[in-house]
Amino acid sequence: MTDANVHPSVILVRDRLHDIFPDIKIPLEFIGWHIRQSTSIETICSNFVAEILSFGKVTDPTKDSNSIEKSSATSTTTAAATTTTTTASAAATTVITPSTTTTKDDVLQTLYDVFNSIPHDHIDNVYIRLKNSSNVNWYDDIVNELLSYNEVKTVASKRSFDEINIEDEYHPEEYDRLLAILPDIDPDYALESYMKFLEQSPNKTDLNVLITNLIENGYVKLKDKLERLRNERLKENLREPKFEIEEFLKTFPNPSEYFYDRTKTVSESYKKHAYTYIANAFARVPSDYIKQVLNYNNYRFAPTMDQLQQEFKTYHVNQGKKSSDAVPKRLNNRARALIPIPDVPDEIFYKELCYTKHSEEIEGE
Repeated sequence: MTDANVHPSVILVRDRLHDIFPDIKIPLEFIGWHIRQSTSIETICSNFVAEILSFGKVTDPTKDSNSIEKSSATSTTTAAATTTTTTASAAATTVITPSTTTTKDDVLQTLYDVFNSIPHDHIDNVYIRLKNSSNVNWYDDIVNELLSYNEVKTVASKRSFDEINIEDEYHPEEYDRLLAILPDIDPDYALESYMKFLEQSPNKTDLNVLITNLIENGYVKLKDKLERLRNERLKENLREPKFEIEEFLKTFPNPSEYFYDRTKTVSESYKKHAYTYIANAFARVPSDYIKQVLNYNNYRFAPTMDQLQQEFKTYHVNQGKKSSDAVPKRLNNRARALIPIPDVPDEIFYKELCYTKHSEEIEGE
């Protein structure tokens, strides 16, 4: 069966797992079974990874009574969940052909243009998976996922040992065994640990000593390293953003409408960023009042900043009149200490921050 005849979500799961476990072959029907249960992509991958780490293989979900019972309980929780399961089941068994991909869709073409560094097949998969007329925020979900696209590829099976300066006692088969037993370990960390082990064990101590030590004391996992590198790269890009108005408007063609829409639901990460930035910007305004204004604006950053800025402007105008209007009557005598920015950056928030800084330029287009 060619990939053109397989549901995109199945291909996505297969490729993700292949990057982590290139030697483990996962039958497509196993993945398809989970898709038909309306299980999320992240949950499917997590379950398969847990099985591989525990048993060295994946189990047939049709013979796993626990999975079946869990799926059954999930599917009967609400009528809406049942409808979702039916829809996902039909989608997973439908043959997807190139003709069903809306390559001429204006929205999809815009995504191609804006995210030109991301392969079109990945954009297609995200678009097909997340476009849902019943979800009013489907476009936001697509943009958010593409903004988070991780270009760092797993290199565990591709590392060249010719470039590594090591001594004669290095044994590739032992290093390979270490990776096989701990498949989620960062290969660079594994090599470093192994070389230290050789230096400290001149009498060729059993490799199991090192493996036991790593398991008991913990080790750097590849997915954690990739996530850390991704966050560092995002932070660097956000610390010194490269603003191009044409590209920005391709992603957000109506930015004022988008960022001032108080009906949209925002993530907890976005809320933390919005509160932290505003609390630091208005360091003498009590936290309770900042949260009150944020709640009034459904935690949207742009309208909250506008409201607080307008209140301070009104305060300064009326200060000579001894007016008690607005927030400044409740100002703290001393400014609070700066609150650290969250470690994991929220891309949508920073896009909105970028908009507030360049709003006049953007609206002038």
